[in-house]
Order: sequence, then structure tokens, then C-alpha cells
Amino acid sequence: FKAITRYRYVDRTAAYERLGYIGDKEQRNDTIAPGYIISPKKMPKQLCSPAEFRAKIAGDDPKYDSLIQKNSNAHGIPQGAPISDLLANAYLLEFDVELAAYIRARGGRYWRYSDDLVLVLPGSDENGKRAESYVADLICKYGDALEIKASKTCIGHFRRRDDGSHEYTHIAGEGGADGIQYLGFRFDGRRAYIRNSTMSNFYRKITRRARRQAAKHVARFDGKDKVWLYDNFDFQDFEKRFGRVRDFESVTTKRGWTFWTYATRAAERFGDLGTPIIKQVSGYRGYVRRAVLGEIDRRLEVRGRRDELEL
Repeated sequence: FKAITRYRYVDRTAAYERLGYIGDKEQRNDTIAPGYIISPKKMPKQLCSPAEFRAKIAGDDPKYDSLIQKNSNAHGIPQGAPISDLLANAYLLEFDVELAAYIRARGGRYWRYSDDLVLVLPGSDENGKRAESYVADLICKYGDALEIKASKTCIGHFRRRDDGSHEYTHIAGEGGADGIQYLGFRFDGRRAYIRNSTMSNFYRKITRRARRQAAKHVARFDGKDKVWLYDNFDFQDFEKRFGRVRDFESVTTKRGWTFWTYATRAAERFGDLGTPIIKQVSGYRGYVRRAVLGEIDRRLEVRGRRDELEL
């Protein structure tokens, strides 16, 4: 508990400066100012060796002060530690009890997972607005640094249709225009979808990966023309990093999962409600090919301009 609440950390900019990735650099206007000496894209994943860390970051070398800082706040735990979720949930248990009682007394249901909350209440739109105000006030009782973010809060109204589905109406809030969002999914009253922001992140990852792999491919086969580079890029291997893996159903460890695995499992759990989920990711192969080919073209243009300058 002490280790997780009195955690230690190093400021990123300070570490970059100490290791020589940031320093005084000549700017375009002929002035000297701090800047990246090495582009962030070209920095190694391991910023320094263990010996360098001890000497330059931890301060074992007398020439350097230690950059390691200790959390002195009475609140806050770092993300990513195995126990972080457990502590966050335990911290809000009394909040859960009080809020659940409030919702049940009004004939509703309440769910929370970590910092994601969903309240379902019968009645008018005003009931939803009053509940939103109640939650915002209640959370303050359990910590001065806790708040309900208005930018991530929405109120929606579901009305049952004759066919058993629901009609969704957005009432208030910056989000939720196309349905209620919870744990990475969106429900519009008829069908469940993977949240739009999650899909956007998925395609951004493909784009970044395509940029790196295309650059390596062009550099490795310097001198080859566009058609040869197109035909000899291993699209199948690239797709496996994101999409459907042959016999993926036999993959039992999370290490072997892909985004396709996630989408397929989600669609299966939602049943008929989740039929749009597979459609959301079905076009990823075409997107992969377009992204890679576009990046190959871009790298070839850069190579062409470089060759012209050398001439």
C-alpha cells in the first residue's frame, strides 16, 4: 500500500534533458532555444541502460542530482499497477452504497466499473437531471479531488416501441448524441456498437503501424520500384497484428488476442443486439491495404526528392 500511494516517478522532460535527447538547439530564426536534439520518433524504446539510469537519473554519479521524485499528495495512485483498479473500486464502496440506495428508492438501477457510471431511472427527463445533480454533489463527499466530468456526462431518454426495441432521445450533455455509452460500447435503443472513439483509435493504430512498416519496407529494398514494393509487402502478416487470426477461436491467452478477437467476443456476448459490431470492423483489411500503399507512395516521394537534392 505504501509503495502504490507513495510511488516515485521521473519527469519526462527532465529525463530527456539529462539523457541528451533535449538540449539547446539552433532554431529557424537563428536563435538558440531548448528543443529535441533527437526526434521523438527516433528515440529508442529503452531510453538508457541500467547503468546510465543509476548514474544520471538516480544520481549515483556525484555529478548529477537524482531526478526521482516521490508523490507527497494524500491522494492519487499511478495507472497500470495491478492493484490500482482494486484500490480505486474499494475507495468508492461507500459511495456505491449511498448512490445505489438513492437509485433503488426511485425504482432504478445503478452500475459502476472503475470511473464509468450508468444510472437507469423511470420517469421524466427531470428525474435524470435531478439524479445527475445528486451524483455530482455526492461524489464530493468522498474526496476533494473527485468530480463528475461534465464533458463526459449525458442524459438520454429511452421509450419502448411496439416491436420491443427502444427509441433513444438525447436530452443533455456534450456526449451521447447517438446513444448511451458504457465500457467502450454504445447503445442506441435498438443495437449495440463499439464506441466511435474506440474505432477511431483502432484505425489510428493501423495508420501509425503502416507508416513504420512502409518506411522499413522501402528502406530495406532501396531502388525497387512501386509495383515491386506493392507486390512484395507482407499484408497477411501485417493484418494479423490487428485483424482476424486463422483459428483464433483456439487462442486462449490474451497475448494472442487482436482487435478482431475483441469485436467478435463482444458481438457474441451482445447476441442479436450486437450484429452491427462485426460490420464495424469488417472493412479493416481494405483500410490496411490503402494505408500501407499510401505510405509506400509517400516514402517513395520523399526518396525521390532526396535523390534530386543529391544530384
